[in-house]
Amino acid sequence: MSLETPLPILATADDLANNYFASPTNNPVEPKTPDAWDGTILAAISEVTTRYRTLSKLGAGASADVYRALDTRMNRHVALKRFKPEVNELNPAESDYLSEVAAISELCHPNIVRAYDVEDDEDGSFIVFELVEGTDLEQRMAQGPLDADEARHFLIQALEALVAVHQAGFSHLDLKPANFMMSASANGIPHYTLIDFGRACDAQREQKRRATKAKNSLRGSIHYMAPEQFTNGVLDARTDLYALGAIAYEILTGEKPFEGDNTIQVMSAHLTHRVKPIGEILPHLPAGMAPWIMALIANDPEARPQTASEALRSFLSLSTLQFSPVEVSSPFPSLVKTA
Repeated sequence: MSLETPLPILATADDLANNYFASPTNNPVEPKTPDAWDGTILAAISEVTTRYRTLSKLGAGASADVYRALDTRMNRHVALKRFKPEVNELNPAESDYLSEVAAISELCHPNIVRAYDVEDDEDGSFIVFELVEGTDLEQRMAQGPLDADEARHFLIQALEALVAVHQAGFSHLDLKPANFMMSASANGIPHYTLIDFGRACDAQREQKRRATKAKNSLRGSIHYMAPEQFTNGVLDARTDLYALGAIAYEILTGEKPFEGDNTIQVMSAHLTHRVKPIGEILPHLPAGMAPWIMALIANDPEARPQTASEALRSFLSLSTLQFSPVEVSSPFPSLVKTA
């Protein structure tokens, strides 16, 4: 190229933006619907369905059914929680599916169920969780109350799970014995796993839920719901601690703290704090344990521990010498392999 030869003019960004799509040689190709399926799209659609092979039904709830399934890619058993079609039609603030997806994406803790996948197929939306082998706390309670040592191990693990939930900015809002799975461990102490985050929400979501919730709608398990859940009050970490206190009361006494012949009576017992002090039922509990439980189920949220961390610290401050030493079982319980 000689010095007299003019240099080519380079297109500016504005030229490209204004003229690229107008150029006759650069018109984008309009997508066309294929006359016949070549199998590629069908294979992609069916990939999710073929990966998870349903084996048996584990349980059913108001918004979802849970199945044991085989993850054929990872060659392991999983819990597949399939949501009912009407759940996706709810207001986003009321959707159990959206609540659970929002929560599990933020949580990772040994005492919280692990989520592996979130998918949709021709049958709707579902979440894939680790399969926790064992029984739940409700089934264990059918055998009788727990002693103070058993209750202590449960409460420490439950509080550690709640610390993680609350630090992530969420409240569980549906704590109950059935939502704590028990599985075997080598040291003989049951391992507890918190499950079912369908009611969970953060502060922003909770405000939207309060604004859109129907006046006659109650969401939760009536015997473990805090007074503020009946009055459309603020729901936060203290709401979860109230529920945990009600569980602690029940696993030790074999009785629910707030009882009634119907929903209205149970609600009234919560609102008027009609409960027999646990120390009167079990006067020989380790010192400090009875008032600690009663503080959790205080009617006024301000009278409860304000955070799960605070509740855990105060519980651990109770003298461990009042509890029996941990004995390792011999032989070790067998662990169920899920893969």
